[in-house]
Amino acid sequence: MRRLLAMASTMALLATACAGEGQETTTTTPDQGQGGSFELLVEPTEFFPVTPGQLFVVLASSVGGEAPIIVSASVSGAATVEPDQLALEPGEVGEFTVVAMPDSVGGSITVDLKGQSGNVERSHSLNIEVVDWPDDIGPLAAELRDRFVNHLEQKYPELGISRETVWTATITKPQILVVMHYLFFSEEWEMGIIWHVTVPEHAWSRMYLRPRDQLTPTFGLEIPTYLDPESMPSPWEPPAQVDR
Repeated sequence: MRRLLAMASTMALLATACAGEGQETTTTTPDQGQGGSFELLVEPTEFFPVTPGQLFVVLASSVGGEAPIIVSASVSGAATVEPDQLALEPGEVGEFTVVAMPDSVGGSITVDLKGQSGNVERSHSLNIEVVDWPDDIGPLAAELRDRFVNHLEQKYPELGISRETVWTATITKPQILVVMHYLFFSEEWEMGIIWHVTVPEHAWSRMYLRPRDQLTPTFGLEIPTYLDPESMPSPWEPPAQVDR
């Protein structure tokens, strides 16, 4: 697991330079349909390249309107997006899962989201770079997840997370070294796991939880040194955005 930190830092900087940001446009049609003005909210606002097979989950919601909106999703390039359309009440959060295909490596895919309510239409595009990167960190990510889950089951039973909870796993932020990133999705929760690859005294691991009906993480824990099996999780302030 140990790699030269100089090389790792360089790779991290290169990946940061490749980070994407979504672009939003607004269109108002001349008819007077019902619905009124609204803003289309899309998370994450910043993201990193993906690798084929990775689950890139885009969150969509709205603010400022009083009527439901129809959010449609389409993808350009060798990739899929599911579902292709959601009907959302004001403030309700929907998820679109984008998966790049192997043919897209070395290029990019574009995800276009369109929200419409009455005569108001909002659009948001995400241009995502696709890289070839092996996922060899899944077993360790699952071990760390289980340590956090055991603690949650014992100390925070009100969250409903236990050793019986079923998770869907995916790597995120491929090409990033030094700090590794992985995501797990249950029916009700998104769990983000990150860990620092370094000497034992600095080998921390952190976890956030996002209710899948909300845009942002609400809960966090940190293991001070995951290389020590006796190191126990303690509260940690979760990030302001989901990890992509």
